[in-house]
Amino acid sequence: MTPEDHARRLRDLNVTPQLNPIESTIMSLLRTHHQEEDRIIDVPRLQDECQRNGLTPQEFSQGFVRLLIRRLLEPCGDFTYALAAEKEEPLVVPGIIKDRQDMRPPVAARSGQMESVRR
Repeated sequence: MTPEDHARRLRDLNVTPQLNPIESTIMSLLRTHHQEEDRIIDVPRLQDECQRNGLTPQEFSQGFVRLLIRRLLEPCGDFTYALAAEKEEPLVVPGIIKDRQDMRPPVAARSGQMESVRR
């Protein structure tokens, strides 16, 4: 997805490009209390910290979902979330095509040699 497509989807979801104060509060708490090695978020602890900073549970939930929409947070399984990676890292999952190069047929098939092999 291109950055333009992502921006268009955000507009369709009524999400402005800038973080609102609730989202900024959540992100600042995540960045100050977060280990760089482990991106997994302790959601109940984060919600408690946000409540101590004056956010209601409803505001926290709305802000958290908006951060997911913005792709600043990413799901990592059932009810597990993590900070999104700073840089684009290729997803390596065994058995899944990782790159368009993997979808290309073997050299023999591209050069027409497969016809002679099939006969």
